[in-house]
Amino acid sequence: MGALFLFFNDSNSRNIILDEISKIQSCRAECVFKPVNRILRMVRRMHICSGLPGIGIWFLDWKNKIKEVQNCICIASLYSPEILKWVRRKNPNVKCINYYWDVVSISGYPVIHSPYFENWSFDARDCRKYDMKFNPQFFVSGIRLPDEPAIYDIVYVGADRQGRLEGRTRLVRKYFSLFQDLGINAYFYYVTESADVPEQIRNDRSLSEEEYYGICAKGRAILEIVEPDTYWATLRPLLALSNHRKVITNNPEIVKERFYIKDNVFVLGTDNAAKLKEFIANEFTPIPQEVMDYYSSETWCGRFLE
Repeated sequence: MGALFLFFNDSNSRNIILDEISKIQSCRAECVFKPVNRILRMVRRMHICSGLPGIGIWFLDWKNKIKEVQNCICIASLYSPEILKWVRRKNPNVKCINYYWDVVSISGYPVIHSPYFENWSFDARDCRKYDMKFNPQFFVSGIRLPDEPAIYDIVYVGADRQGRLEGRTRLVRKYFSLFQDLGINAYFYYVTESADVPEQIRNDRSLSEEEYYGICAKGRAILEIVEPDTYWATLRPLLALSNHRKVITNNPEIVKERFYIKDNVFVLGTDNAAKLKEFIANEFTPIPQEVMDYYSSETWCGRFLE
């Protein structure tokens, strides 16, 4: 096996990203952990973070094939440094990568420099700050939104992560109010307990992947909201553009992305808000395939293996 990608997803639930990576030649994506109850999850966390031996008891069957792997890429977490050390002990010849799919300031995962693995990130600023290698955000070309009529001008699905993202919550209120003032038909689904968020968009349940894609399909444009001082592209623009949906974002750095076309991407705070309705109504401009290929899961995987 050329490359094993390890994700901390629920192994009992289907995940489109893992399925798509596993379709790539010589690549396999797996969930790291066996499913256990809440008490055992606490025990597992203490065991792995302690650095004590025997952590393989918590892993799924991928552990039995680790000697066949040439490259192991693990999504960064509190556990990933110890897991990658375990992998290297089992297979001293494997190349290990700890990939940060969130910025360090938000995830809180420490950056540990180790002879056992390399640190990579999707965020160029973190790469410069922490001396990591860069591999940008990617999308799964196989994700196709349901074939449903667009009944909203803008759709947005988000969460405040148990109240940790207060800056995002303020922006959600700001943009929801702005779209109402502009007479734009916007649908927001925001998971929060904050009473400051309008009741009509406040929810207490996270959506499944299928539900999320179903909402995205109903919008002519998909809204991306990033926190203040955040300058990376999330998955939303790639999901939107690959499905011929327009993007509305508050990220001014998005103009530096290869996929940026002014007809398809509206930057809040930069572009004229008075022209937003016109932007939504205009036709989508096709993006060259070679541009989208740069952000594909196949290209993303290949950069690790170069």
